[in-house]
Amino acid sequence: MGFGIFLDQSTKTALRLKVGEDYQGWKLRTIHGREVTMEKDQQAAVLTLPPPGAGQSAGEVRLLPASALKMPSAPHR
Repeated sequence: MGFGIFLDQSTKTALRLKVGEDYQGWKLRTIHGREVTMEKDQQAAVLTLPPPGAGQSAGEVRLLPASALKMPSAPHR
């Protein structure tokens, strides 16, 4: 199971979220390498970490409608 480590900018508190967990209404949906997808209401945010050595300003945040995301289907039992 994957997890992400995030920093709440307002409190400077580190957060550890597993896929499926949420924080302030934002649910961690997917983790792919240096990119995560968060979802809240009908909006999704794709956050990309910069490559090592690129500095903090090289990261990226894209906001998308949640319907634009291809979410993996639930595993069959």
